[in-house]
Amino acid sequence: MARPPNPDKSVRVYLTMPEPVHNLLAAYAHQAGRPIATVGGDILVKVMRGFEGQDTPDAAQIDTVIRALRGEPSYDEQYGPRWQWPLDVLLADSRWWRRWYPELCKLLGRKLKVPKPSRPGAGDDVVVLNTHGYGDLMEFLFPTLAGPQGAVSWRDPRYPAIAEARAGTEGTPPIAPVWEAVIRHVATALVAIEEAKTGAALILVESQLQHDWLAGLLTLLGEASPPASPKLPQKRLV
Repeated sequence: MARPPNPDKSVRVYLTMPEPVHNLLAAYAHQAGRPIATVGGDILVKVMRGFEGQDTPDAAQIDTVIRALRGEPSYDEQYGPRWQWPLDVLLADSRWWRRWYPELCKLLGRKLKVPKPSRPGAGDDVVVLNTHGYGDLMEFLFPTLAGPQGAVSWRDPRYPAIAEARAGTEGTPPIAPVWEAVIRHVATALVAIEEAKTGAALILVESQLQHDWLAGLLTLLGEASPPASPKLPQKRLV
């Protein structure tokens, strides 16, 4: 009877590692009674299995797994709350942004619009929505730009430099400080949503985000906010 085909095609990879690491791997393989190459491959496969289905695994996620295997402190333990992480590490966690950022957009509604140009024949205001049909706050404030290597979104560390080069106007305030401040402010909101463990807690968080948090955002953007019910941002930054 023919052997059923293996759904996972194997690819041979040759790896170079420091001798002390090789010795540890060899000792572990000896205890397991298996070839060192097989054991090494199994360890690598187990680490990477959690990222299947992603076109490009998040470097921050892989690094988190490796740090845990080493017994090193997590980013929370090393840097404090997520919104205080190094900016490149914070932005690199694509899975976290994909999971929680749409929740904030849904909470803010569908009213983010780019005002139509003040000229004859101009069309209606352009509504900036995400794929779920809700206002995309960060895309509204920091719209995707054309860079030397293609489109650059607000989550790209190169964004401020490209935005400033595109503006090319002397006396224009630098975008990097407010860009970083807004990203960290948004991260605090996402952490609050993520950590709401009950429906009642989530209701309180949502109320705070729609008022106090939004008022804080408008302060960062330099827009006035009514004390009772803050409006969504009205002006793009780029």
